[in-house]
Amino acid sequence: PNFIVYAGKMSAPSLASGSHGGHASSARSELPRPLAVSVYDVLRGSDVTFMQILIIVYGFISYSQCINHVMITTLSQSSLWEKWPELDADHVKYNTVIAGQAFARLLGNFYIMPLMDYYGRRNLFLVCNILPLFATIGSAFAPNFIVYAIFRCIAVCLATTAGIAANVYVIEIVNPKLRPTINWLQQAYGCVGLIYMVGCKWLLEHHGTTVWNWLQFYTHLPTLIGIIIGIATHIEAPGYEILYSPNGAAKAWKTVQKVVGGPDKLDKILGSLARSDREQDNLLISNEVELVEAQVLVQTAEDAAAAPILGRRDVRFIEESFKSSERRSVWTFIDVRPVLRGWFRLLKRKQTRWDTIGLCVIWFGEAFCHWGIMSYCGVFYESVGYDANIMSVLVWAIEIPLHYLMLRIMSQLSNERLLIGVISAVAVALTLALGILMQLRNSSIIAGPDWIFGFLAVSVAITGGIVWGPVYAFSSERYPIKIRASAMGLFNGVDSIALVASSYLGSAVIAPATIQYMLYANTGLRLIVAVTTLTLVTTDVADQILDFDD
Repeated sequence: PNFIVYAGKMSAPSLASGSHGGHASSARSELPRPLAVSVYDVLRGSDVTFMQILIIVYGFISYSQCINHVMITTLSQSSLWEKWPELDADHVKYNTVIAGQAFARLLGNFYIMPLMDYYGRRNLFLVCNILPLFATIGSAFAPNFIVYAIFRCIAVCLATTAGIAANVYVIEIVNPKLRPTINWLQQAYGCVGLIYMVGCKWLLEHHGTTVWNWLQFYTHLPTLIGIIIGIATHIEAPGYEILYSPNGAAKAWKTVQKVVGGPDKLDKILGSLARSDREQDNLLISNEVELVEAQVLVQTAEDAAAAPILGRRDVRFIEESFKSSERRSVWTFIDVRPVLRGWFRLLKRKQTRWDTIGLCVIWFGEAFCHWGIMSYCGVFYESVGYDANIMSVLVWAIEIPLHYLMLRIMSQLSNERLLIGVISAVAVALTLALGILMQLRNSSIIAGPDWIFGFLAVSVAITGGIVWGPVYAFSSERYPIKIRASAMGLFNGVDSIALVASSYLGSAVIAPATIQYMLYANTGLRLIVAVTTLTLVTTDVADQILDFDD
């Protein structure tokens, strides 16, 4: 190979040095200045490998199952009431499981997610994919509704944690250039998963099979595929390994070799980075560019010609230089210190603090409107004679190509913040128009035509779905590795609070005669979201700069 790769402080030759490692000490004085690279640089120069595809599929399945676990109790409502008739007479008892699931999501997002910043991604991610299967089996054979509700809350707590962790785990392993595509495919796959779940429900009802228990088995069959992939790959995010694992740099090189396709592929990428590094030196010496421009040049190193590199160079990870001098003590999974430290890191720096507050506002507003849409659209469809299931499937089917459109726009603009603001502004106009028309309809001032109401309701529902691709992309890439899981856990905890708020408020005001008030509330929240996006800072600074400016 053309490079001698050293772990950490370059005290020992790495695995990539091959048979030449023994001559490292004598050759060191003759070597050029060490080549410092980041995980971001190396991954960005790689091709899409089979390992990366497996990790992406693993993340997609986890995200889709997260949505299905949250929705399955709602889709099973009629069969649950048939199984336990007392629920039909006491809706408060039935709503308890919905609220319980929301608080279970809070536990997973506020407590378990920050632990991934301390114990690593892969193990907790895999456990949170496996255990919901056992909880699903327990709920399917529940002797009474209380046992059913307990198992459903356990499943939702862990499955939603896995679904959100997928956004952290996947983007830290695959080629960063794939991130917009991953966000689009993830949202599209989530729509496909919802359509699949509704299809399973229809088939079960058509064959006269009890829905509430069998639907759980059929819906979560894809989880088995995800678990098999997770066990087969089971690699840690290399950036996390460098920062926190003992002998982390050496472990990270092993992981990076697997991800990029082997030692030869890694050697080629390092050669490209070395050429760019020489060009960067020349530019800095001549004072023709600033440092940030030179860092951007490093990001585009994979575009350089693949000429052979003469001579040999030491290679080390940039991340090793940014390791905290304070090593972690041994934590336990019931210790709250990792959680509190994650929260503290989110708020201690001024820029991070304001970004966090602004994104919490965006997540709450979008989630409240999204879950409110899921509720009021069903009431609206029924009031004008539409089948709510068919209309929901129509919305999800239309969202799939629109998610692809979001991908193309994000790829061209590289500005998710602007896209969130534009979608929210369009949603404000559509929601306000639908609210005014519904109020005129309820006042008997106008009576139709019904297709206008249907078109507006579907359009509003679609805006509530397609905005999540940019929201997830913008949120996950705003934070360094050390606090990324804590940040995503916080935002999805806010999502859970919005779900509880919209459910209880909706139960009070959602009815055909009063639905316009919920629409007006959603209009106001969407307007707040659109304005809040203007306060967030958009930057093209590379991931390696964000990840280590702690």
